[in-house]
Amino acid sequence: MKKLLLLIVTATCITSHAQNVGINNDASLPDNSAMLDIKSSTKGLLIPRMNSAAVAAIASPAKGLLVLDTTKNQLLVNIGTPAIPNWQTIMASSGWSLTGNAGIDPNTQFIGTLDTKPFIIRVNNVRSGYIDTITMNSSYGFRSLDSVTTGEGNTAMGYKSLSANKTSDYNTGIGWSSLRNNSTGNYNTGVGFNSLRNNSTGSQNTGVGAWALYLNTTGINNAAFGAGALQSNTTGSSNTASGILGLGTNSTGIHNTAVGQAAILNNTTGNRNTAVGSDALRNIISASDNVAIGFKTLFNTNGYSNVAVGTHALYLNSNRSNLVAVGD
Repeated sequence: MKKLLLLIVTATCITSHAQNVGINNDASLPDNSAMLDIKSSTKGLLIPRMNSAAVAAIASPAKGLLVLDTTKNQLLVNIGTPAIPNWQTIMASSGWSLTGNAGIDPNTQFIGTLDTKPFIIRVNNVRSGYIDTITMNSSYGFRSLDSVTTGEGNTAMGYKSLSANKTSDYNTGIGWSSLRNNSTGNYNTGVGFNSLRNNSTGSQNTGVGAWALYLNTTGINNAAFGAGALQSNTTGSSNTASGILGLGTNSTGIHNTAVGQAAILNNTTGNRNTAVGSDALRNIISASDNVAIGFKTLFNTNGYSNVAVGTHALYLNSNRSNLVAVGD
């Protein structure tokens, strides 16, 4: 033991100065800002090495304790407390690099969490991605689903989709501002630019296409497929539109069905109308209980309880009711 101590003293110059210590081979004084100043041009400092299990087993590790985790191949420092340790990497090269990574093992290396805490992505310090296994909420896009509190099972993708949603459940918004203002509506699906953007309390609505059900606020059980379909609907319920601008100006009408481009386009308050064909019942405004099947059938009507089947059937009818026409 005496020989070993003599060897260390011979090989290394240790100087003490004003209660700080320097270890070097040139007899220089330690830096005043350091309690321990180690200097060498040929060797480094080797800190304790241990696997992940051993790191986790350290009893009451001091805040700032430094170790090398040989399992993760990372330098770790405890930034927590002795009672609640929080081991974090301190070097970019021992974690994910901002310039890309090579040789990644997808079975053991990933970006994410090791517990049930949500995984969050931020842009400009604003939430832009969110995955939570407890509430089953998922989002991707700037401010998408960023107000959620107790709502569960929501999925948002796109700029500010479902951004006002707080307590509502099982909504899906995909597209720029889809379901953006939804607050308490449940089971809604908006797919496309501004689809169901202004929905607030309406539930069980489906809008697929740009502007589909754009103005809907409290209407329920509506289905719109196509750009601008049911775009002006506000409180109307149980309407179905399939085709560009189908039921495009409907606002409060209920139980209307439009299949075809611009079918029942100008209806606002009429109820229980059915149109199958492009421009069928196009100019109806407030009349109800009409059935039109064919291209531009009942094109100009504002009458009630008419039935027309065939291209242009009852095309010029304006306000007469209870008519039946079959044929071109």
